[in-house]
Amino acid sequence: MNSIRFDFEKLIEHLKGKFNFLNLKVNKNIEMLIYSYKIWAEFETYKIRNKSQMEKIMNQLIKLESTVDIWFDYISYEKYFGDLNSIRKIYKKAIEYCKKDKKLISEKWLNWENMYDFFYK
Repeated sequence: MNSIRFDFEKLIEHLKGKFNFLNLKVNKNIEMLIYSYKIWAEFETYKIRNKSQMEKIMNQLIKLESTVDIWFDYISYEKYFGDLNSIRKIYKKAIEYCKKDKKLISEKWLNWENMYDFFYK
């Protein structure tokens, strides 16, 4: 498993190098980099089950590109681990970072809270 993680790290560094060399937000390169981060985070979440590594990867990704879709991915990975306080913190951060999507994020958060209350309380 560590060799796979190492391969992801090498891929990310390679893509960052290409991205930095061009010094532009070239859609193709940035999309590939985002996709690679997402795959790596999924791997850490569902195969390795390493929450801290997933969080590290997602925080790096958010620094690169902060979209509502990326935040929803982050929230879904966090839900896998079931830490309610962490999930709520990420929802709050998503609202801070994605102000134009505040309503959508808030609605999803409220739906999640209601569903959680219904099934688990």
